[in-house]
Amino acid sequence: MKLMVFGHARHGKDTAANVLARRRRCTALASSWVACEQFLFQDLRDAGHNYKTLKDAWDDRISSNEMRAFWYDSIRRFNADDPTRLMRAVYAQTDIYTGIRCCHELAEGIKTCIVDLAIWVDASERLPSEPLTSMTCTREQADIVIDNNGTEEEFLRRVKRLAYTLRVS
Repeated sequence: MKLMVFGHARHGKDTAANVLARRRRCTALASSWVACEQFLFQDLRDAGHNYKTLKDAWDDRISSNEMRAFWYDSIRRFNADDPTRLMRAVYAQTDIYTGIRCCHELAEGIKTCIVDLAIWVDASERLPSEPLTSMTCTREQADIVIDNNGTEEEFLRRVKRLAYTLRVS
């Protein structure tokens, strides 16, 4: 089963994906990391950023709305001819794709049955949403919403229950 875990920056999607991966005995991978490996590191260098390593660039992706928009735009250009291009590259390496941000790319992945289950992580009561310049996916595109507005313990309990449900279904 190919899972898509998505939501706004810092809302807990990487944590959710990693818990799901451990509990389901599979792997999770951030799309931003795959993009950085395949093309974005070079895009950043071409734009005048002097990152020494892929990790330096990846760590800086959330430093500002402008940087988030740069990554979003670079990925959109990469996917211009095929909205599922990066998605297929991610799923070739893993079962859980973390971090899609373009609503059209997600819709195409769902329509073509590349994505089996879309999971939105929501911390909107305690953290801000991203601007449309870097995130156009919405919670309405998700099959399941995991609430992350309470304590970390509550959030982890919800994710573990979901992982258990997916393992037994």
